[in-house]
Amino acid sequence: MQYWMRMKKTYMLLLVAVMFTVSGCDFFRKLAGRPTSAVIEAKRMEMLADIQQKEIREQEIRDSIAAVQKAEQDSLETLQWLKDNGVMIIDASRFGGVVADPYLEWEYATESVYRVILGTFRTRANAERLIKNAENENSTMDMALHTIDLGNGMIAVGCSPVDRISYARVGIEEARHWGICPPGVWILKTK
Repeated sequence: MQYWMRMKKTYMLLLVAVMFTVSGCDFFRKLAGRPTSAVIEAKRMEMLADIQQKEIREQEIRDSIAAVQKAEQDSLETLQWLKDNGVMIIDASRFGGVVADPYLEWEYATESVYRVILGTFRTRANAERLIKNAENENSTMDMALHTIDLGNGMIAVGCSPVDRISYARVGIEEARHWGICPPGVWILKTK
């Protein structure tokens, strides 16, 4: 009888060892009502994904702040350049606003705030003559020359509709490159 008791204990120990080997700690975790390794691993992966998403959001915020700081620095440098070159920025409200500007109707230009103004005329014929002469002299020029009807009855010849003042500076430099930039060039702020 003792022999059978020892054998029974041996078989039980062997059975427990086999179950432990086959099922690992998860068997005992389940018995104790604890989460299994699969549940723990899934939670760990979820936490890692949350951390990665948080890092991505934080990087996007840092990039956004850097872009704003860069745009601000560019604007300050441009304002200094405009001052050094005697280029004024004049708000359209001084002229009674903008009555007609073909670029305000274009979808991409609705956000454009600045126009480089090459001249202001009392008659449309003079304004259109300036555009025609500039285009005839520089057939490869792509500066979007156009007329802008101002609220005071004057007609301005503008180019380079842009949304940043630093881009307006580029428009002035480009007009100088093409030889169509008069000494009295200025920038119209439309909004």
